[in-house]
Amino acid sequence: MCTVDSKFCMTSRTAKTIFLVLEEGLYDNYPATKILIRPVTGRRHQIRIHCSFLGHTIVGDYTYSNRKDTKPFRMFLHSLRLVLPNSLEMIDVETSDPFLHIKNWKSIKKINDINLSSYNKFENHL
Repeated sequence: MCTVDSKFCMTSRTAKTIFLVLEEGLYDNYPATKILIRPVTGRRHQIRIHCSFLGHTIVGDYTYSNRKDTKPFRMFLHSLRLVLPNSLEMIDVETSDPFLHIKNWKSIKKINDINLSSYNKFENHL
């Protein structure tokens, strides 16, 4: 769990995550951005570390916000879609946008929709 700027990191491994901004908004009157994330590699805490490294921790991530994000009742990291290709069948499961049901989220500017076009944007960066 280290990044290139960590002087304590001895055995770093590469990790790649692709981000797509969906909306800018407010969570509990604090600026927040809803993003779609595609982890290309599967490192432990990869999404949380990359968001923290960019200076945008996940809402409610107490650990990677240096224990500052204490107000949310949980971390707002959701799996929206899971694709598991295998030799028997393609498993592709999707759920609805959980932020549609969170009362403290207020959308200000929509940038991308959650749809097949958004998922295809990830494929171009693999």
